[in-house]
Amino acid sequence: MDKDLLDTITEFYYSYPKRHVKKGTHLLTPSDTDPDTYFIDSGYTRQYATSKNGTEVTIHIYRPKVYIPMTWALGDIPNRHYFEAMTELEIYTAPKADFTSFIHSNPFLLAEFTPRILSALDQLVTRTTQLISYTAEQKVIATLLYLSKYFAKDSEGIIVFTKKFTHEELAKYAGVTRETTSRSLEKLKEESHIGYNKKIFTLKNTAILHSLLD
Repeated sequence: MDKDLLDTITEFYYSYPKRHVKKGTHLLTPSDTDPDTYFIDSGYTRQYATSKNGTEVTIHIYRPKVYIPMTWALGDIPNRHYFEAMTELEIYTAPKADFTSFIHSNPFLLAEFTPRILSALDQLVTRTTQLISYTAEQKVIATLLYLSKYFAKDSEGIIVFTKKFTHEELAKYAGVTRETTSRSLEKLKEESHIGYNKKIFTLKNTAILHSLLD
């Protein structure tokens, strides 16, 4: 995020009390009819939906220094998703009416936010396409690649995760069963495409993993 834009947003939100949120806590649910807006100062947040059979579908992961929910805050569109703390969070909460007034007082912000909204929509379409067309194993691979953009680093060509993930968590994020996830991970490990030890994953060749999605 542009420094001037970030400074403007933080100046607004920092005038409200800070809250500490534990991992696994829901900031927002579809049942919240008139939610506040949230600025995620530190930590990562997962946005997801649930199918009729209870399967969770991860839509997006938010890095620190963002506000949510964007569609509700700017477009007055009711929130239909869950927002869950993937890690411990530090957040600031502002009433939607205050945020709307802040935006109207700083109209240049709308022009800054528009590309971000379009980018989020593009990612949503991509994720939806994956869920429709991918096999269960491809969903697991796509989830590993997706998470690596947020929770991994490059170590001499090998992508090493910096956050631990259980098979159950990966299954939840991929939208498949734990058993299917474990089988897919074991197969990928036997083929030397990935490694994992003590819940830390490594991606040994991302080019091959991407090719398995074609």
